[in-house]
Amino acid sequence: MVRVVRAERGRDWSRLVFDNGIELEMPCEGELWSYLEFIDRVMVVLNMSHGNGCDQYRNIFCWRKEDGGLLWQVERARTPTGVECEGAYKNLKLQVRRPDGGYREAGIEEWWSGYETPEGVLVEVYLKPFRVGVDRLLAMTLEEYPCEVEVDYETGAVRFLALHQKV
Repeated sequence: MVRVVRAERGRDWSRLVFDNGIELEMPCEGELWSYLEFIDRVMVVLNMSHGNGCDQYRNIFCWRKEDGGLLWQVERARTPTGVECEGAYKNLKLQVRRPDGGYREAGIEEWWSGYETPEGVLVEVYLKPFRVGVDRLLAMTLEEYPCEVEVDYETGAVRFLALHQKV
């Protein structure tokens, strides 16, 4: 199994290094905020700046760990009325389904670990297969009234879940 061995970030650049020698340079200028590592892929939340040629509101990327191939870039969040949510995504969280049908944050019993690197990059590692249609990925935008969405593991498409109160 390929694993991330190093996360590096500078003011306008970031990189992930895998134990198979693959190095992922982020496709847009910005700092690596966090990443979520699965058995087969890694999902990165990048803090991109205005005017660097990238859509800062689509700041979650997903790569195959085996060869470093880009699988998808997240869709921009929209409310049910079609209005675009203005904030960039601030996080990506894994939730697993409980036996009663509800969801909870992944925990150690699912081979999950979370920590922060010395450089301040938030890391979550989930070393069991993601169960499509059972587990879910949630992301929230960074704005005054944040939008919460579910992110499709396979495509990066989003489904609107809620508009939260002012934070």
